[in-house]
Amino acid sequence: MSNNVGRDARQRDIIPPEQLSSCHAVIVGVGAIGRQVALQLAAIGVPDLYLIDPDRVEEVNLGCQGYLHADLGRSKVQATAELCRLMNPQIQVRVEVARFRRSLDMGDALFCCVDDMETRRRIWEAAQEQLQFFTDGRMSAEVARILTAVDSQSRKYHPTTLFASADAYQGACIAKSTSFTANIAAGLMLEQFSRWLRRYGGRGRQHTQKVFHRPRQARVFLPQAGAAHLEPNRQGCRAGLWRVAAYQPVRRRQHLL
Repeated sequence: MSNNVGRDARQRDIIPPEQLSSCHAVIVGVGAIGRQVALQLAAIGVPDLYLIDPDRVEEVNLGCQGYLHADLGRSKVQATAELCRLMNPQIQVRVEVARFRRSLDMGDALFCCVDDMETRRRIWEAAQEQLQFFTDGRMSAEVARILTAVDSQSRKYHPTTLFASADAYQGACIAKSTSFTANIAAGLMLEQFSRWLRRYGGRGRQHTQKVFHRPRQARVFLPQAGAAHLEPNRQGCRAGLWRVAAYQPVRRRQHLL
């Protein structure tokens, strides 16, 4: 075994430490997806993390968002920051117990994990010209969608996914969120982040055209029953389109995500 060990010893070829060491990541929304994104970023060794969310932990958040019973009543950003520091004592975590504002620091990699379309639109409009990496995680019960914008083509595509909130599918309040789907969504967002670090991180905006040749989009559909596994969709593998093998199409007139 090599003597060159450390917390990142088994990920260095996937997540380059040089690019990661200069990354300032921002997460807007620390709910089901955003909390898992924060923990995964802390685990891989992101040095600088900024969490933005106005909410406090309620009992309804325990099952679907992974908060501890001891976190009840605490701000979500404080509770998440504390766990991130336990996972990685070297990480610098700042928190903002507030809604997103244009004046807030947006870093160079922003993870949009909010739960309403109007807020997504405001974040995108404020951040689209400032960020090198932008990824948007969406979830409804057992369906997740991940969109990433890093180049001119994907930046042009992303606004077409920002439909009006009134057009969104309104499911039952007891079937809106699952921790396992949130974990999958967060993992796919981190996969997009690591891909960006390998191909682009730290090299300057002028190289963005070489990163992704199509809009980065990932969908995960979890079937109601039976074994399932993630596999690339044949038509969309180059575009980052994923599905569960046992997926059955969901027919809606309204936008699901």
